[in-house]
Amino acid sequence: MTSARRMGLQRTGWLMALGVTVLMSLPGTALAWPTKYTSCSSCHNGTEATATVSVALNGVAGTTITVAPGATFEIDWIVRNISGSGRMGMELAVPTGWTVATGTANAPALAGWNNVWNLTAGEFWWATSYSTAAEFPSSPVGYTINFDGPSWDSGTRNAAMDDATAMDLDGTANTMGTDARITVPAGAANGSYTIQLTGVGHNAGGAKAYKTQAITVTVSSGGGDSTAPVPGTVTVSPQSGTFVPAAFTVTTAFTDAESAVTSCQYTLNGGGAWTAGTVSGALPNFTCTANVTGQTNGTALTVNMRATSTGGTATATQISRTVDAAAPTTTSNAPAGWQAADVNVTLTPTDGTGSGIASTQYCVDTANSCVPGTSGTTVSVTQGAGTAGTQYVRFRSTDNLSNLETTKSATVQIDKAAPTDGTLSITPGNTQNSLSWTAGADVGSGLRTANTYDLRFLSGATPPTCATGTSIYLGTGTSHTHTGLTNGTTYSYRLCTYDNVNNVSTGAFGSGTPALVNNPPAAPPQAALAQYKSDGTTAVAAAAFSNTATVVMKGTVTDPEANTVQLEVEIVPYTNGFTNTPNCTSGAAVASGTTASATCGPLADGRYKWQARGKDSNGATGAWTQY
Repeated sequence: MTSARRMGLQRTGWLMALGVTVLMSLPGTALAWPTKYTSCSSCHNGTEATATVSVALNGVAGTTITVAPGATFEIDWIVRNISGSGRMGMELAVPTGWTVATGTANAPALAGWNNVWNLTAGEFWWATSYSTAAEFPSSPVGYTINFDGPSWDSGTRNAAMDDATAMDLDGTANTMGTDARITVPAGAANGSYTIQLTGVGHNAGGAKAYKTQAITVTVSSGGGDSTAPVPGTVTVSPQSGTFVPAAFTVTTAFTDAESAVTSCQYTLNGGGAWTAGTVSGALPNFTCTANVTGQTNGTALTVNMRATSTGGTATATQISRTVDAAAPTTTSNAPAGWQAADVNVTLTPTDGTGSGIASTQYCVDTANSCVPGTSGTTVSVTQGAGTAGTQYVRFRSTDNLSNLETTKSATVQIDKAAPTDGTLSITPGNTQNSLSWTAGADVGSGLRTANTYDLRFLSGATPPTCATGTSIYLGTGTSHTHTGLTNGTTYSYRLCTYDNVNNVSTGAFGSGTPALVNNPPAAPPQAALAQYKSDGTTAVAAAAFSNTATVVMKGTVTDPEANTVQLEVEIVPYTNGFTNTPNCTSGAAVASGTTASATCGPLADGRYKWQARGKDSNGATGAWTQY
């Protein structure tokens, strides 16, 4: 550039920035610089000590990179603290034959990077290069950016700088960022090359100043990658603490700014065996993923991953996990058999040495088919008053790795229904009441197998309850005789029926009044009747003759109440009919079941017939038996 041209540039107030020259005379105005063909330092020739240049290569912060001939890599950079008059700019200088293109919309690892600096929205490096050989002999080709579009202040420029007017970033014209893609010629020789990044502006005193950062590029025909990928942390999902299920995913991030990660592997036994994983991502960030299945409960795993790029293979730091593939186990304290009241069932889940219980769910129904959906470990099972029924508590638990227990069921039987009574019958007797009843019934737990019936009495017409009066019978029978009573006095009874959970019926009730009962003696057996002469010992056969005018008649007498009995005899001429009127009676009454004797006569000569009956001590007479 001639001296006259430089002066012309100074008069018009042009600022050269990384191959870009921008007129900053008026904030908010962007002017094109199509004639910028010399190095920025030709006029900005003072080094700014406070300025800094931050660089990322393929997204990774740093100033060195190794690539292969023909490779393309990306530079992102930020220049700070060249502000002075509120103007600043940048310049890019590369080796001869290297080409420059716009950068990509990436997210480099640079603190303070703003996405407005990505050059994918229309910005381009000025197509005509210029010489920077005077200041950078190894990087003799310079490039700039043509700012001939919207104002820097608008916030839409990809290489925008801070501006105090528009306050696009932090309100101070001291920061600028941009990016570029650099392509190495395919025939480039192996060796070390330099790229120069220069920020230009004004120092704190207003003098024109610049700050340069050298980038070292190693070109290697061996692939351009001298370092293996950098591994991140091995992670597994799902997991709970140090536990994993039978199937899980292993993931590890790998960073390689020099070449792509081409393969990765995982191990479950600390490197004893490696299995291929899946690589995803692009320079410089890659991810290795592996889906693991079929692991056995309780197996101790040592999990790790490794990845390979052109630069070699790198292995992450292993982690230890234990397989929890077993579902939890839940038990209940549901009581066995019938219960008389509502029941609270407690569920107790355990996961053994596994990942622990996440939740327990239950449901209650009468069909044993519901799906557990209520969370908790205390289940209230209720039964309507006066009813009995069987219900089912169905439950299952899930552990922290979503292992689900098979649904279990506990039976709960509640009987709040009282038994129904049978029919009570009362038959009064002499100083006693005879009671009998039909069996009761129960729809729930069934009748109590011992002491099913409780028979109670009170004197008088009002029956007792099942809790009052005097119990005179407790058992399983269906009859009882209440003795030792007073004839003429009324006695009331209640028969109470119990089921197996001690529900008691309302009770069948009734009353009875004992009275004197005198049943007649039994008719004397005909075979036990006999006739004798007056001495009472000489038998007279039937139709035979006696030579005594007086005869003795004998017969066996019995009485149902065991009263003493006399023998009454009616003896009439043979041709006469019986009048059923005794005309001959034994002496004192004899004990029931013994033989009584009646002396009859004197009789006139002739033929006679006779019959006999018993008469008890209460005057009751029985039926006649003819001899």
